[in-house]
Amino acid sequence: MLGIGVTWLTANSLQKQLDQKLQTSATNTGLGLESLESRLLDNLRPVVSAGPNITDNISSTADAFAARDLDQIQKIALTAFSYYNPSRVIAFDLNGVVVVDIARPEVLERSSSVVGSSDLAKVQIVQAVLTGEQDQYGDKYASLLEFGTDPPYTMFFVIAPVKYVTPSGGERIVGAIMYAEPLDSVVQNELPPRNNATITSILDGAGNVLASYPPNTDGNDLTLDEQQISALRALQQDPESDTKTLVDSVTRDGIAFQVMYSPLRIRRNLDGYFAVALPRSDIDNVWINTRLAVGVFIIGALSLIIWTGLQVTRSITTPLGQLVTTALRIKSGDLEGRSFVTSENELGTLAGVLNDMTDRLLDLYRTSRRLGSELSIGGVLQQTTAAVTRLVPDAQLNAMIVTNGQWKHYTVDTETEIHDPFSPATLQSLPSVVDIQQDEAIRYALAELAPNARIVLPLRTQQQSIGILTVASATNQLNVQALSEPLSAVASMTATAMQNANLYSTVQDEAVRKQAILQSIADGVVVFDSDGKIMLTNSAAATMLNTPAPELVGRTFEELQLTPIQGSAEIFASGSTTTFYHSGERILSLSAAPVESQDGRSSGEVLVLHDVTSEREMDRAKTDFIATISHELRTPLTSICGYADLLLRGFAGDLTDEQLDFMRTIRQQGQTMVDVLQNVIIIASIEAGTMTAMPQPQPVFALVDQAVGATRKSIESKNLELNVDVPLDLPYINVDRDHFKIILVQLLDNARRYTQQGSITVRAAKHNDQVRIDVIDTGQGIAINDQQRLFTRFQRGGEQSGLTSKERGVGLGLAIARQLTEGFSGRIAVTSDVGAGSTFSIILPAVSDQQLQSQEYGVVTTA
Repeated sequence: MLGIGVTWLTANSLQKQLDQKLQTSATNTGLGLESLESRLLDNLRPVVSAGPNITDNISSTADAFAARDLDQIQKIALTAFSYYNPSRVIAFDLNGVVVVDIARPEVLERSSSVVGSSDLAKVQIVQAVLTGEQDQYGDKYASLLEFGTDPPYTMFFVIAPVKYVTPSGGERIVGAIMYAEPLDSVVQNELPPRNNATITSILDGAGNVLASYPPNTDGNDLTLDEQQISALRALQQDPESDTKTLVDSVTRDGIAFQVMYSPLRIRRNLDGYFAVALPRSDIDNVWINTRLAVGVFIIGALSLIIWTGLQVTRSITTPLGQLVTTALRIKSGDLEGRSFVTSENELGTLAGVLNDMTDRLLDLYRTSRRLGSELSIGGVLQQTTAAVTRLVPDAQLNAMIVTNGQWKHYTVDTETEIHDPFSPATLQSLPSVVDIQQDEAIRYALAELAPNARIVLPLRTQQQSIGILTVASATNQLNVQALSEPLSAVASMTATAMQNANLYSTVQDEAVRKQAILQSIADGVVVFDSDGKIMLTNSAAATMLNTPAPELVGRTFEELQLTPIQGSAEIFASGSTTTFYHSGERILSLSAAPVESQDGRSSGEVLVLHDVTSEREMDRAKTDFIATISHELRTPLTSICGYADLLLRGFAGDLTDEQLDFMRTIRQQGQTMVDVLQNVIIIASIEAGTMTAMPQPQPVFALVDQAVGATRKSIESKNLELNVDVPLDLPYINVDRDHFKIILVQLLDNARRYTQQGSITVRAAKHNDQVRIDVIDTGQGIAINDQQRLFTRFQRGGEQSGLTSKERGVGLGLAIARQLTEGFSGRIAVTSDVGAGSTFSIILPAVSDQQLQSQEYGVVTTA
């Protein structure tokens, strides 16, 4: 009876192990299908929402489907096919017609192309996607689909809609894209590595085998009949049932297999069933192979019972007492206490575990002490490496730390700036220990920065993630799970130490930087307190102000011997306005910045002095030289343009058509050069402070009419329509008539240059206490990046803005317009969209009736 009992217990234990393996295999099969669905959907999402690829001349997915551009859709599908490597990519238009079908050769051998067919649109899931239906899991679907009928070729597929955002901000579906994988390939390649089953099969809802690996040459022996399907459904619906699967057995090639059937759920929907099978040979053989062993066991057991009874007391009580003594020492804080029980039994194992735990506690304590004494990230990393190598002997550690959004890569000896390996959300969501071999996304993210990494340890302090540690190891059988707790503890201590080292480094760098500013900077630095008195200065400032540094302390800005230079102008071609002061024989430029505390309150001001004496002298000489050259060049150019005009009018006789073209080109290019030189002369006059304005109240209509008359001929010569919309009852504006003509002519000429067809409109209106004059064109528009620098000297629109014209100037006109407008307390602005034209606006204060009667105006020098 004892032998039978032992045999039965052994067989029962093996049966339970087999049942557990089958249950695990079935669970992993379901997870494998979910993982395949998730991977295909993850690969499909960026394709259906992809933006334009300018490099490869591929438009966005939504635009291609909305326009039903088959060439672009083909490119998008080919890109997805080559990059994500699905077995089949099918694209549908809005009506469900297949417009693209790309598949591997082995797929097309069993299922021909369906391009031009709308049969697939009759499938319920495809209809749901094309009509925008959504369920609790979203608008993307997955299922099984049969292609062809002789014989049917079943594929696992995912499908997602392509959505187009309308100009009003709404969305509409313009098509769909499907990824498909052959079911027999899924069963053969995707599932076996996960489920470790000897046999894996997928069945349809009627219980028929769709795919099986390895295939059975004798027929489909894993099919389900109606009774088995009913039983399986009953188990699924019974809330009190402990098992939700159906177990059966089959014999294949003389080998008995135990089979477990489970529902096949794709996207949480029942799409059929799957079966996994493992051999029963171990269980069947146990009764045959254990008969002799049972007899021997009975004899040995009777002998051992007597001997064991004598040894139990002696082998347990003595080592147990030692263990208790050691545990009490450790509890009292003596981490040097160790157990010396070496017997090869549970007590010996317990003693070894206790010693190992104590060693780890002592190691963590010492590591914490060492890390706390380090003040550099390199030193912290060195101590962390030493701690980890006691767990993983060949470990090599690197750190990646993010500070104020900037990532840096650290080794013990080096520090390098790197791109972001993770988004903040991904970094925050990382588990305490990541086995890279089990996490494909993390392995891909670190492929370039840490190609040999095996383990990733997030560094978190005060519930904030500051970076990661990467552990590289060549050990093949590294048990990451067993090392999880000690590695996590080391990472936690390292995070705190690195945060402290980073803060210490920041404080040190800040102190060194401030010291360098005061002791080494070539410019003068003057620091004022909140009362406006000097509290700190450097030697360069004392030299520039001709006053010893101690005597400057306590003075206000007004007490400094600085004399403003009247009419200080914009440095030629610099694009920024600077205020200059005399300090003795020096010319200084000043720039100031507030000193703010952490709560945002101002605690003073920093003033930086720069000696620009030589620069101002060189700038004046440069301005005079350019003005002289411009005057000298304008005279012969004017003659060239004049004689070209005479020849074009026939004063020297008739010209051939070719000669007329030549003369028109000479006239046009010559006039362009005259215009450029005129702008240079204006700039030079502004720089020299000799361009004096006499502002007077002027009617807007007359000002606009004057400028329009000067440009009408050139605008209409390009077949452009010129419109003027200026009410006669607008308030007066206080400007110099000639200067305003220059401003508006520059804007009109700019619109003419960059408008190839359409119209140019001048419109004026009153807005509150201001008058706004708009010059509106129908040109190509200006990109946002170009708008920001458009009014800077020698800056022109780039090719990307569509500002291409054979008449492009040198970039002075708009800068002149801006500077002259600001001289009349006005401003100039631009609004534009690429492809939709531009609007340049002059905004000037309106003259009130009281001001018009009092005549409170004077001379303005444009500077």
